[in-house]
Amino acid sequence: MCRQRVLKALEVVADVTHEEDLIRLVETTIETFGKIDILVNNAGVSMITKFSDLHFIEKYKAVMETNLNSSIYLTHICVKHLEKTKGNIINISSICSMITLVCITI
Repeated sequence: MCRQRVLKALEVVADVTHEEDLIRLVETTIETFGKIDILVNNAGVSMITKFSDLHFIEKYKAVMETNLNSSIYLTHICVKHLEKTKGNIINISSICSMITLVCITI
């Protein structure tokens, strides 16, 4: 199907931890293509730290904002568009979700 049509990618620079960027991302997509067929949540970071690290909570929040909260918020603002097109959501995570003791050490 893609071979039959020349599709051009839309480039939008955004920080997934900023709510206003996610709203702008969705609005720009709708303005450009008129709809959303699919949402792929694929942003992720990891930080190796110890519970005793003075900046542990800051690092934890940064990881959760990127890896979890951005996916939840982006899904929330896209769902009304995806329902119209009977679209799909793909959530991608990393191996770090399975080996937390390597990513956060005591």
